[in-house]
Amino acid sequence: MTPSQKNDIFILRLTGGGDYSWAQNYGNVGIDAGHAIYVDQLGYIYTTGTFKSIVDFNYGSGVLELNGYSAPNCFVQKMIPFNLTLSEKELASSSVFYPNPTKNYAELVLEETVTEGVIFVLDSNGKLISKDYHFAGNVLLVDLTNHPIGNYFVLFQNGSKFHFYKLAKN
Repeated sequence: MTPSQKNDIFILRLTGGGDYSWAQNYGNVGIDAGHAIYVDQLGYIYTTGTFKSIVDFNYGSGVLELNGYSAPNCFVQKMIPFNLTLSEKELASSSVFYPNPTKNYAELVLEETVTEGVIFVLDSNGKLISKDYHFAGNVLLVDLTNHPIGNYFVLFQNGSKFHFYKLAKN
């Protein structure tokens, strides 16, 4: 990881044993600095700091540029609590949701039988709205009964494997 200038923003995640998990840096030609970092009970990562010039704050492959022009600007960033370095190969899956879109319930039919896992459902803003545990089989039920019409993201974690899906409620 190479800084853009002398002062950039760096975030480093370590495992419980102190080993490297992932790292991310942000910055450009201006003076950029991270000032605080906080991880909440659900694992969301919050960072604050200042930046100048144009900085890409997307921690994935996309682009989320903010323009600080020439004056220092502050930022607050919220990152989802999952492994942010997953490759497309790790996310690829032939598992399917049915029905999609759904009115209330959808079944996720996995390509393999799993013995345990966790299902995270996030709204279109990335806010965690439910977390459920799955212990055996290859069919997972996702319940959107008490949630409004809209688009949702479903992340299924099975050990170190992650499966990411989009689900619509109509």
